[in-house]
Amino acid sequence: MLFRSIGSWESISEPDLEPNSAKMSVQRSLKLSFGQSRFWFLRQYLDDQTTFNVTCSISLRGNLRIPDLERAVKRIGQRHGALRTAFVLGLDRQPRQNILVDPLLYLEKRAIKDESEIAAEFQRMKNYVFGLERGELMRIRLLSLSPTSHKLIIDRKSTRLNSSHQYYL
Repeated sequence: MLFRSIGSWESISEPDLEPNSAKMSVQRSLKLSFGQSRFWFLRQYLDDQTTFNVTCSISLRGNLRIPDLERAVKRIGQRHGALRTAFVLGLDRQPRQNILVDPLLYLEKRAIKDESEIAAEFQRMKNYVFGLERGELMRIRLLSLSPTSHKLIIDRKSTRLNSSHQYYL
């Protein structure tokens, strides 16, 4: 049965994303764009580091091919440099964007017992403080209530502001 292969997390703590040399290999390093530099400046002065988080959830019904979804999420991270970007201070003490060789993005999976857990997981994701210096810009969590009932929660860090002060990645 596919649902049993999901299992449940040993704990509900957030993933341990300690940088390691393989995941932190830099493909290229660039100056921040104007929008990114505004974001960097504002982020230094905000008490609430979750201000720029954008969180949404999607209901999925039917038999889900979870290994295929895992591969798709990983492929998206590999394909898009914006999802492999770490924001760091360069040797000149100026902020830079380092495009990493390997993405940190992966599908986080959890089996849940009832729908009341969805709201708690959504809040946990919404209140997550991203490690931008590690290239942590997006998280995707699959909550499975049954083999045919799932909720996908996507949380990302917006790094740009447009003229209307709406946030987007």
